Amino acid sequence: MLKIRTILNGLFLLILTTFILLILEIGVLYQVSQHYNMNAKIYSHEITGFVTITDKNGKTVVSVSKEGEKKLGACRAFLFVLNENGKIIYDYQVPGELIHDYSLTEVASFTRWYLSDYPVTTVIMGENLVIVGYPRNSMWKYQINQSLIYTQAITWIYPLLVLVNIITIILVSVLRTRFLAGKKEQERT
Repeated sequence: MLKIRTILNGLFLLILTTFILLILEIGVLYQVSQHYNMNAKIYSHEITGFVTITDKNGKTVVSVSKEGEKKLGACRAFLFVLNENGKIIYDYQVPGELIHDYSLTEVASFTRWYLSDYPVTTVIMGENLVIVGYPRNSMWKYQINQSLIYTQAITWIYPLLVLVNIITIILVSVLRTRFLAGKKEQERT
């Protein structure tokens, strides 16, 4: 009976320690995300919601709603629109070095990576390309190409690894508790 109680106490302490560490990790991650404004990103569906592109008398007119300007300001982001020829037809808070016509290869490059070290997001709206950029060194962009077989394998390998880790933790805890209980028993006799 003493061994079972000792094992249960050990497991309880292990679970309590894990829970406390988890709460601390969540708190630290939350504080970091608030300090660095990690949620400052504008998603594609938001861009199409606050940017309007219309054709008036053969001329393309672009407008950004007040809500859009507020969101861009909160993210310290800039926005510009390119037509099918790579010419800027609208810009909002764009750094001066970026205001020029763009070639097809430049567009192909920055749609996946960076534009002069500025991380950017692109959205196609009709015949135009809307580009939202963020300050340098504000986010990391990386394209990951992965085999579908590997991705599918992850869905069962990771849960299996978590299960193996849990079993290992329980086994180590039980064996350690037994060892300590046996040592205590030997000291008594």
